[in-house]
Amino acid sequence: MADQRAFGNPDRSPAEVAAQVRDKAQEAGAQVRDKAQEMVRQGEETASDYYQQGRQQMEAVENTLEDGIRAKPLQSVFIAAGIGMLLGLVLKK
Repeated sequence: MADQRAFGNPDRSPAEVAAQVRDKAQEAGAQVRDKAQEMVRQGEETASDYYQQGRQQMEAVENTLEDGIRAKPLQSVFIAAGIGMLLGLVLKK
């Protein structure tokens, strides 16, 4: 009968010990899953916040650039032409 009892506890059968281990493993798995889901949610919120910040900064840059072009349209055209020529020379080689 000793082979039918759990090691270290003569009052419990191996099936009872296995069931308890299974239950504990399921509880631990549920805790890990819940923690992972919480971390994913926090990551999504952080990514969304960074996206919004980046979008606002790009809108500010766009507005600043538009204001500069409207203030000095001829200079803007010459700068754009110069950049185009430089890019053409660099890409041609």
